[in-house]
Amino acid sequence: NMSKSIMENSDLLSTLVNDILDMTSLESGKYVMKMEKANVNDICNIAVNTVMHRKAPDVELLVSSLLPDDYIVVTDKMRVKQVLINMLTNAEKNTTHGRIVLGVSLDEKNEMLTFSVADTGIGVPRDKIKEIFERFRKLDMYKQGSGLGLNICRMIAERLGGNIDIDPNYTGGARFTFSIPLRQQI
Repeated sequence: NMSKSIMENSDLLSTLVNDILDMTSLESGKYVMKMEKANVNDICNIAVNTVMHRKAPDVELLVSSLLPDDYIVVTDKMRVKQVLINMLTNAEKNTTHGRIVLGVSLDEKNEMLTFSVADTGIGVPRDKIKEIFERFRKLDMYKQGSGLGLNICRMIAERLGGNIDIDPNYTGGARFTFSIPLRQQI
């Protein structure tokens, strides 16, 4: 048990340090987005596999893609994956049973690719929706995390020309959306 606790605390500390470094890099403008071809479904599957071990036993975690398996987009795939992992991690922290679904769809009219993470967890009170994207903001001070994750996700989304938000009309948990513009292939 001590070994497990040490590992969990080491992971938390590592995440905190990386979050602060990411935030500093993004704010200073020193991070240059590495735009490259990326397979969208592969990014989704990698993100889900990365967080699979953290989910509660009674939670089903899956990907629901409306895109063909070979669909390619030009983006910074590491940063997109980072946002998806953060969204999934938040869903796992707040979902003890039911399901978490990472969805991806294409809005060709608006030339946007939209990822969503929907869960059957505790949800976000309407009066707290705006503040969850603020730096160091946590709705539950007893849950793991520093309150930097969603703020960093918003910075990444903006740097990619997209946005991240919460669906205020979703019931039965929480649903976050992360949209990025479609770019011409390089």
